[in-house]
Amino acid sequence: MEVATSPSELQTAFDDFEDAEVMVEVYYQMLTLRMLSTAAVALQRQGKIEHAIGCIGDEAYVVGATLAARATDWVFPDDHAWGAAIARGMPLSTYVRHAFGPRHGGAVRHAPTDAPPAKALCVRPVGLAGAHVPQAVGAAWAAKIRGDDVATLALFGSESMATGALHDALNFAGVFRPPCVLVCRRHVDPADAGPPVADRALAYGLASATVDGTDGAAVMKVVRGAFVRARTGLGATLIEALLGARAPSVAFGVSALGACHVAPLGSRDPIDRLRDALIREARLDAATDARFTRQVRTAVEDAIASVEAAELPPASSLFDHVYARLPDHLRAQRDSNAWRK
Repeated sequence: MEVATSPSELQTAFDDFEDAEVMVEVYYQMLTLRMLSTAAVALQRQGKIEHAIGCIGDEAYVVGATLAARATDWVFPDDHAWGAAIARGMPLSTYVRHAFGPRHGGAVRHAPTDAPPAKALCVRPVGLAGAHVPQAVGAAWAAKIRGDDVATLALFGSESMATGALHDALNFAGVFRPPCVLVCRRHVDPADAGPPVADRALAYGLASATVDGTDGAAVMKVVRGAFVRARTGLGATLIEALLGARAPSVAFGVSALGACHVAPLGSRDPIDRLRDALIREARLDAATDARFTRQVRTAVEDAIASVEAAELPPASSLFDHVYARLPDHLRAQRDSNAWRK
């Protein structure tokens, strides 16, 4: 079995990777994810929503990897990479309604960040570290057996490397060589002396690559190269996306609608890095960038405002969509008024 321990072979197919429209789209989706994530964290701190997982600083890793897949490929994110569904076209309103709860008329029985991706071919995130990676590998193997031209992408964190689920997934991928790409984000700080995640690929018979996870273009190039390998029968690739230390807390400057500003992330801010590169290469100008910012801010604030204005569901809906037949003791409790106090 051929095993690559560097990204060089993955990049050879993309020497002419100069698609301006694609990188502008990557930037727009990264900007959308940044604003939506910071707004969600601010709303959680205001007590308007119960739960929010910020992905500030991870936008290049999430969006670059997701948009490297084809529209017919399946994406399996973890709960920190929920933005994959947004990048694949899930409406902002769907995420916001889910975060606020069932104000839109339907019961919600999942974590607020686990909004249903509907037709985006993006599996609902899971909260257990690494639990979705065997699903991604299994789905790719099923596609291989059926002869479908489909590959899968799994996004997960380095904390998953200590789980049995991920060990099983990597071992399975090394043996059956399904068409899948496994991207592991790793937040690295000066005190982190842990071994590189990509080095573990050799033990499983997998190709590997390491990429700067704050560089959207680099992430997309390497992940696309891994998809080329997968579709030509060379099997799975384990990619380590290196990120800086986790982003600082959201700085308060919160408007009535929940939009907020983000504390500076320094020289490795993926938004700033891609914006500067696009402007430097004349693929984006200041006026277009300002228009993008206005569009995204308006879309996020409108989605929040529409949900906040929606009527709250009746308290009795707590009992709906849990059992096919509500047990007698719960039916009696629902029909009484004691539980409302």
